[in-house]
Amino acid sequence: MSEQSRNDTTIELIRGLREGSVSRRDFILKGALLGLSLGSLGAVLSACGSGGSTTTTAAAPATTAGVATTVGAATTATTGAASKAAYLINMPQDTKNEYWQFWSRGAEDAAKQLGMKVDTIPYESDPNKQVATIEAAAAKGANCFITTAPSITPIKTLAKLANDRQMYYFGIWDNQPWFTVFDSGQYYAGYSIPDDFKDAYLSAKSLMDAMGGKGTLVFIAGWKGSSADQMRSMGFFAAAAEFPDIKVVGGDPGQWSRGPAEKIMRDYLVKYPKFEGVYNQNDDQGIGALKAVEESGRVAGKDVLFASVDGISETLKAIAQGKILNTVWVFAPFQTGFAVARLFDMIQGVAFDPAERFVHTGSVFIDKSNADKYLSAVYDAASLPWDFTLMSRFLHPDDWDYQNDVWPINPIDLWTKFPNDVPKPSGYTFPAEITAAADSGKFDEIAKLYASHYKKKWDGDYRKSVLEMTQGKEATPGSKEKL
Repeated sequence: MSEQSRNDTTIELIRGLREGSVSRRDFILKGALLGLSLGSLGAVLSACGSGGSTTTTAAAPATTAGVATTVGAATTATTGAASKAAYLINMPQDTKNEYWQFWSRGAEDAAKQLGMKVDTIPYESDPNKQVATIEAAAAKGANCFITTAPSITPIKTLAKLANDRQMYYFGIWDNQPWFTVFDSGQYYAGYSIPDDFKDAYLSAKSLMDAMGGKGTLVFIAGWKGSSADQMRSMGFFAAAAEFPDIKVVGGDPGQWSRGPAEKIMRDYLVKYPKFEGVYNQNDDQGIGALKAVEESGRVAGKDVLFASVDGISETLKAIAQGKILNTVWVFAPFQTGFAVARLFDMIQGVAFDPAERFVHTGSVFIDKSNADKYLSAVYDAASLPWDFTLMSRFLHPDDWDYQNDVWPINPIDLWTKFPNDVPKPSGYTFPAEITAAADSGKFDEIAKLYASHYKKKWDGDYRKSVLEMTQGKEATPGSKEKL
C-alpha cells in the first residue's frame, strides 16, 4: 500500500470511529494493521479528553467595527460585532527540542493575544498521528491548525483533510513541489518558509571565508526529502562553488537531531582524520557534532570551525563563547506567531491576494557581535518581542506590521529552480491565480507593500538581515552538487 493510499484509508477509519460505524475495538485492530502508532491511536480515542495536549483559552481581543474595507491587497470584512471564535491546533514535531519549544511558545502567545483557544499536540514525526489529531480536533470544534511535516509526502493529505473538515491549515517549512493552495481548496490557507537557500549560503560562505578558503569541510545534511534540507543543500553548495580549494566531505543526514549527528561526527572523526570546518543543516545537529569533536580533544573555534542554521539558545551561547562561528536564526516563535495571525485573519473574513499565500519569513545572521543581544531580547526575556495583534490585518487594517522581513514566494520561480528530486508532473500547469499574479507584477507589488509596513524594528541596532546581506544571490538549478 502506498503512503498516500495508507493516509486515505486512515482518514476513512478515523471518520468511521467518529461517526459510530467503526467500534473502538475494530479501530484499534484495523489501525494496528495500518501501522498506526500507539500515540496515533490514543490521539483519536482520547479526543473527548485532554489527550495529553496543552489547552489555553484567552480573552477575546479588541474588535474592529465598521464596514468592509480594502487594506493593501487584502479585504477585511468587519461587522462591528465580536470577532469570530478561533480554535487552533498547534502541532510541533515534538516538545523536547528547543526549536519546537519556541515554535509552540510563539503559537500559544499569538493565540493568547488574539483571543484564540489553542491545543498543542506534538505529532512525533508520525504523519498518521497528524491525521488522527486533526480528525479528533475537528470533532471537538477546532477550526484551524498549524504544523510542519516529516517530509513533503503528507502535504496533500493534510490539505485535503483541511478542506474536508473545513479547518484552515497553515503549513510551515514543507510544501510539495508543483502543489499550491489553489490546487487544493480554500482551507489550505497558506505556507511559509525562511529563505533556506540564502540562510545556508550566508552561513556556509562565512564559515568558508573564516577557513581561509581552503582545507576540508565536513558537511552533515538534515532530513532527506524535506523542503528545508533540499534548499539548504542548494545554498551550501552554491557557497562551496565559490571556494575551489575547499574539499567537502560527508553528507550523511543528521535528521535534525543532535543524537544522530553526534554519531555521524564520531564516524567522520575516524573516516576524515584531518578537517578544518564542520557545517550542519541545523543547530541541534551542530551541538551534537560539537560534542563529538570536543571529546576527541580538538578545540572548537580554533582547531575546528562550526556553523549551522536555526538559532537555538545553546548555539547562541556557544557563539558568544567563541566555540561556534555563526548561525542564522529563523525565529521559530515568529514563524508560528505570524501563521496564527494569518489564520485568525482568514477566519475573520480577510481575503488575501493570491500573491500573498506563499511567503518567505526573514532570518538574521548571528555571530559574536550580536549573539548576547539576541539571547537577552528573546531567550532570557519574560515575553517575546513581537506584538502579534499588530500582525492582524483584521485588528489593524491600516497600520498592520509583521515586525520582520516577509516577502512573497512566486511558485513558478521556486519550482523552476527546485532540485529535480520531484520533476514537474506531466501536464501540470500553474493555477490561473498564480500566473496572473506573476504576469501583473503582483509579487513585486506585495513585497514592496510588506516592506512599507515594516516599522517596528525591535532589534534594529544589532540586526543583520539575511535578506539584505544576500541581495542579488538567488537559488539556481545548478546549485545542488553531489558529494
